[in-house]
Amino acid sequence: MALLSVTKDVGGKSGITNIEIGDILMLSYSKSIDRVLVHTAENIYYTIGTLTFWNEVLNNSGHNFSLVDRSNSLNLDKVVVLDPTFKVAYFESNITPKSKRCIIAGYRFNEVKKSLNLINPRISIQEGL
Repeated sequence: MALLSVTKDVGGKSGITNIEIGDILMLSYSKSIDRVLVHTAENIYYTIGTLTFWNEVLNNSGHNFSLVDRSNSLNLDKVVVLDPTFKVAYFESNITPKSKRCIIAGYRFNEVKKSLNLINPRISIQEGL
């Protein structure tokens, strides 16, 4: 079990919390707060550094993350549904307006789809969610 040290708030006032890397759905970078946001199914946590750095570190630690646009790194192992119309990855099969999602840049979509098919050939492709 590999852990990542993060904070529950932007300023770090809550101290350090350790989360399992396997629970991470995606990482996103917020320029307005200059933080990397670490998304799990239930929460959003914060860390410092660059998205490229964390993508590289996690991949070199045996995980499958992919920079899918300038602001998002997707945990390929967690994707359940892929929407080719809107270029979005979902982390659950029952999609609702509150479902967490990760936007994929159009020019990277086919590369991401190919990687996902290698990891999970039965991934659900659903148009226009």
